[in-house]
Amino acid sequence: MRVSILNQKAGSDPIGDEINEFLLRRKAPLTHVKFLMAFVNKNGLRYMKDALEQYYDAGGVVEFIIGIDNGVTTYDALKYLRRRFPDASLFIFHDNSPSKMFHHKVIIFESEKTVASIIGSANLTLGGMFSNYESAFVAELDRIKDSEVVQAISRMWDAYRNPQKPLDPRNLQPLTDTWLRKHGATLRKNSERQKKGLGDTVFPGFFVTKLPRPAMSGWPQEKRSKKPSAWANADRDVRGRKLLVQVLKETGAGGTQVQLPAEVLTTYFKGTMKRPIHVRLSFQRDAYRDGYIYHFDNDTHRITIRELSGVPRPALLVFEKLPSYQDSYRCHILRGAQYRRSLLDCDRQTRAGAKKWGLLD
Repeated sequence: MRVSILNQKAGSDPIGDEINEFLLRRKAPLTHVKFLMAFVNKNGLRYMKDALEQYYDAGGVVEFIIGIDNGVTTYDALKYLRRRFPDASLFIFHDNSPSKMFHHKVIIFESEKTVASIIGSANLTLGGMFSNYESAFVAELDRIKDSEVVQAISRMWDAYRNPQKPLDPRNLQPLTDTWLRKHGATLRKNSERQKKGLGDTVFPGFFVTKLPRPAMSGWPQEKRSKKPSAWANADRDVRGRKLLVQVLKETGAGGTQVQLPAEVLTTYFKGTMKRPIHVRLSFQRDAYRDGYIYHFDNDTHRITIRELSGVPRPALLVFEKLPSYQDSYRCHILRGAQYRRSLLDCDRQTRAGAKKWGLLD
């Protein structure tokens, strides 16, 4: 573990420069960058624009979870992210209670063997990246030697990427073109109010999460939503299509690299063949991990499923889309009688003698 402290002094030793160096480093290149950020505006993105675009265009995976409180995050910033990084996982996290604010400032840089994180006071604004007085803690970790800290950082990210109680899935909203059209006018209005020092207005359309609060005499009671959680009956009410893929003798990654039919990249995973497709996989309830579908030079498309290590073949790998979380899948590995029953639903093959696969509604 290597630890350092960043001390930005109003234009001296900018935190933004450190972020750019991580994005552009050539030794142990990054595979995944995650931003858990309270405020993002266009000037802050402009400071790291070139480095972020270069990293993304080289095949890097990008994820943002952004807050919209107090009118600091701007419509222009969100529109730029949506247009320039179409395959990125972009989300808004918001609780419309005026007494609660999403206030994280965390960036996570992942490579095959290392994880680094910058945690501090700086938002992704020009002030946070350059012109304010800010500080940050930088931890550079080895995935094996520092596994406990790496797992703690992962749990922090997952708390917001896949919200569970006391949070709620409805606090997390995918940043889509539809979302921008619906909320763009309010974002611009709040930004103007923020510039004039008028404060924020309550942003409509979001669930107020049922967080515990300390008992205080005479404190007014917060109005609670009576809507049930979208996750309340997930185990017995998971809708969406299933992908079934027969697993035979796979090659690569110790026999855990599963080749996927090209057709499912667009019809099921909604990705392209030009860059890695980032997905979230759950083999245990509420425990998620990142997965990547890569395109190889021999025109194959593969995903590493480490949970297949040591599993006798043949087996059946099942992906089940989750209705609450974007790009997230509950997964199962079937053997024995379950395998034989489910194999009947695999009615497709790329060629005679190849593995079978199928799609279910």
